[in-house]
This record gives sequence, C-alpha cells and structure tokens, in this order.
Amino acid sequence: MARTPRLDYFEMPLSFRERISAVLGAEVVSAVNAIGGFTPGPAATCSLADGRTVFIKACGFEMNPFAAAMHQREAEVLAEMPRSIPAPQLLATVELDGWFGLVTEHIDGVMPTPPFTSDHAAGVLQTVAELATAGAICPIEIADPIGTHDTELEARWAWRQLRDDVEHAGQWVAEHLDSLVELEADWVDAAAGPALVHRDLRADNMLLTSSGGVAVDWPGASRGAPWIDLVGLLPDLHLGGGPDPHTTFAAHPVGAAAPSANVDCYLASLAGYFSRQSLQPPIPGVTGLREFQAAQGRISRRWLSARLGWEPEA
Repeated sequence: MARTPRLDYFEMPLSFRERISAVLGAEVVSAVNAIGGFTPGPAATCSLADGRTVFIKACGFEMNPFAAAMHQREAEVLAEMPRSIPAPQLLATVELDGWFGLVTEHIDGVMPTPPFTSDHAAGVLQTVAELATAGAICPIEIADPIGTHDTELEARWAWRQLRDDVEHAGQWVAEHLDSLVELEADWVDAAAGPALVHRDLRADNMLLTSSGGVAVDWPGASRGAPWIDLVGLLPDLHLGGGPDPHTTFAAHPVGAAAPSANVDCYLASLAGYFSRQSLQPPIPGVTGLREFQAAQGRISRRWLSARLGWEPEA
C-alpha cells in the first residue's frame, strides 16, 4: 500500500539544516529516510561528521501544519519520557523560519515491514506486552486522558456521524448502524485507565532490537486502559500478513485481561473512525492514507463481527 513520499533531508531549507548542525555541533553528512508513515517531511537516520548517528524528523508548517505540530507534541512527550519506557531518548529540538525538527537517539533495530514474518509478528506483540508493563502507571504528566480533546471526541463518535452518509458506507454498515451507534456511545469511559498508551502503535512505529522492541512516534501519548494499543495494532498487523486479530487478542496477556464489554465498545469506535475517515477527501500531499484507513476499517469490522457473533460483511 502506497505511503506518503518523504522529502529528502538535503531538500530542506539550507538555513534550517545549518541550524540543526549548529545545535548538534556537527554537520549531517548522510541521511536515509525511514520506511512507512504518512508525514511528508524527512524522518531519517543521519550520520554526523563527528561519527555519531542520530534520528531526525522535521516538517515545515507551510508544508503540512498538522505534521509539524505533531512533531512539536512528540518532542514535548519525549522530553518527559523516562528511560524505563522502551522509547527513543530526545536529544534536541530545532525551530527556524517555519520549520520544526526533533533529534532523537538512533535505535539500532529492524522495523517490521510487510509481509510480516512470524518472528517479527511475535516481536511486535511482545513489545506491546512490555509497554503495558512498563507504562502500567503513566509516568508522563503531559499525557492527557483519552477523550480529553474536542477534536478527538468529534472524530471518534463516527458511526453516529455516518448516519448522514450511510449509502457510501456499505450494506453491512446500513444493517448494523443503530447497534454500532449504541456500541460506540460510551467509548471514552470504556477506554479510561491509568496506563501510558501510545495511541498509534502500528508495526512501522516500532523497532525490534537484540534486547527487545522500541516504540517510536509518540505524539498521541495518552492515559488510558493498557489494552488500547493492542486493539489499535492488530488490524495493521493483520493487514501486513500477520495473525488474525480475534484469536490473537484473546491469546495475548494484555488482551486476555481486558474487560470484554469495554473492548467491544472501543473496537466499535475504532472501526467507526477508520470507516468514516476512509470516506473523507484525500489530504493534499498525503498519499495512501484513505486507502490505509479503508483497509483498517474492513479488518476492524470483521473483528467486531467475530466478537459479537454477527455475520461478517461480504
């Protein structure tokens, strides 16, 4: 599935690159963009003239204001992140002439990419378990409870909003829409909890190392139920050839401990979010996002059907 092409590091404005070099105390001599993601700015492993290797993400507010703001948010999160959480350490931030960038430590690991091998799928699932244990009590003050922000609330009662566009959502949605609206109604309470949750834990937001997994891309860090990330991850893992979400969730230690009714509610909300977002117009400069959301919606709806004993959509 196509992803947004990233700007090459050396295509950024010279003044901004010079500021990065000044902050780091060494010039960037080579940069290789990471695979995956939907942001258009560089996200690159960078070699410095003094022999160090770092990871740099950057974006201009004119290029993509949402992505640039997310980089700012991630920098705030990582600044508070303790080393006990498997996440990269923030080294520096850089802001100049409408551009923002953050520099983190380089993680010497492998990003799982489709088609996922059994070892990579197992590593991803183990990373979820480790994150749930390490972040059982959220250590980050800046992480707000799930459902705190109005924009998030608006996006995540999606089945209710699809009443006005049900003809484009398919027969399965039309048949079950009233039940789906009822199911998603209490998703904020269902997702509540004390844990640190990533909120966007796809396989391409992880690196598998010799000592365990590391989660990257943390702008969505929140407080919530510890099983939230597993629910969000499994449709993406299955899309890339990984295991079936229904059986995998039940067998995973984090999923096995989750309250069933709460999971149904949150999964209904997630399926609605993907289903509705996939019907929105494409975002300029962001390639493949709507197709990705449509695929995630189909998988999430099938998983929800399996949990509730509904006939799956054709």
